[in-house]
Amino acid sequence: PDMPPIVIVGVHPVREALRAGGVREVRVGPRADGRVTEIVRLAEVKGIPVRRVDVAELDRLADGERHQGVLATLGAAPRRWSLEQLVEQEATPLIVVLDGVEDPHNVGAILR
Repeated sequence: PDMPPIVIVGVHPVREALRAGGVREVRVGPRADGRVTEIVRLAEVKGIPVRRVDVAELDRLADGERHQGVLATLGAAPRRWSLEQLVEQEATPLIVVLDGVEDPHNVGAILR
């Protein structure tokens, strides 16, 4: 069955996804600030389509998340790993288990 596309929202997550690869499309609202302009340039350099959309479409696609005027659609679902597969890798894995995190910025702070 077809999986719905994965949508990520916000300036920092979209910028990092563009740097990491796998972004299929970027959508930006009509009022782009300097950070969104930087994202548009990065997408264009990588040959990723950028669509200008109205705020209503961003709101609909962001499904209640704070999009900051930008969101991206990823091309493929991330690979799923079992805990056993992670532990069996050659390099020693760092495994962080989180529960009840409501603000995605907290995850960034934990990883830093």
